[in-house]
Amino acid sequence: MGHVFFSRWLAATALFIVGPGTAGGALSAALAQESAGSEPAVSAVALAQPADSIAVTDGHLVLDGQGCTSARINPLTLAARAVPGSCSGPNSVQVDTLPGAPEVRLRVGFQARGDTIQVERLDPATHRFVVGPVLMTLQNWGWVHSGGVAVGGGSIWIYGGPQLLELSARSDALEHRFVVHAGFDPLLVAGSTGAWITPGVLGGSECNSTCRLYHVAPGASQVSVAMSTPGLGDEWLALSGDTVVVDVVSITSLGYLQRLKGLDGANGRTVFDTAARLLPGPTFAGYGYLVVNSSIGLLTLSELQPRGRTPTTVSCATGAPVETTRIDPTTGAESEVAVLPERAVKRDCSTVPLVAGQAVVYDNALYFLSDPTSEAHFPFSRLVRVRL
Repeated sequence: MGHVFFSRWLAATALFIVGPGTAGGALSAALAQESAGSEPAVSAVALAQPADSIAVTDGHLVLDGQGCTSARINPLTLAARAVPGSCSGPNSVQVDTLPGAPEVRLRVGFQARGDTIQVERLDPATHRFVVGPVLMTLQNWGWVHSGGVAVGGGSIWIYGGPQLLELSARSDALEHRFVVHAGFDPLLVAGSTGAWITPGVLGGSECNSTCRLYHVAPGASQVSVAMSTPGLGDEWLALSGDTVVVDVVSITSLGYLQRLKGLDGANGRTVFDTAARLLPGPTFAGYGYLVVNSSIGLLTLSELQPRGRTPTTVSCATGAPVETTRIDPTTGAESEVAVLPERAVKRDCSTVPLVAGQAVVYDNALYFLSDPTSEAHFPFSRLVRVRL
């Protein structure tokens, strides 16, 4: 999530290393693999202090929390080193960096009258950030259930239902203000083809049996509907190049179904429409599942289910193995990257799904936080690395 107010220093201890084919945690096989000169496929460390999110900042992996420091992660050993930070005032203000707009930061004020949304811009003369005007005010904690921020195509897109704001990434000037009824916890992505937003599973009531994928093209003055599909909501939304990929959840008399749909962002043409094995499993908890873009495709976590079985309840599969899954963004095809051993991740409802800020790809590996310490799904107590 890129918070500026970070948790206490985070140290990494209790390293677990697991190699390919060691499902169940056969550590000796992994150590033998290491001695042969190859790296283990899956590694995990327990964190002495929990973390809220992981990010790539200035070419480094950084764990963020709720205090005034962060921890920099060694990608080879997974050891954590505390990085001093600075705090000013109480935690009633959250300031986030915006990947893709290094000179602009998002400022969210949690005030008694509501959540205020502003941006800060780096002044080239003073090298200090200057706070801009209030762009919108939401109900208390409304920002937590907003669509957040996306940067792409030279614009900064901010959604706080029902307003979708477009700001110039160069000047931070407000260019357009749109009205989009995407509900609570919608999914938002942006790129060279504009912004794309759709209701998530938790805010699926906005679908009214038909889920819409909304699109704002570059320079457009109004919102268009790029796709309408029957469904409860969408579990995740991703942009890979010019292809928009959306995971649509629907319910039938047989149970819950998923379809992966791909659209060409430039012309709206359907690239693929394929039935999906449940990703990340039959949890449908409404978080808005995270898929991580990488050079090998879209990555997420999945609970292994009996092939061909359709879940009939909204419940997770406690005890089922967890795997890292790749989705080909050009065809929607799914493939297994690695089955994660129990010594690396728990086989319970807390492991999946991935949520925003929980995972990144760095140097040909997927890094994700696991084992939440509360029912709120965070903070997390373990860091896992999966070699790709």
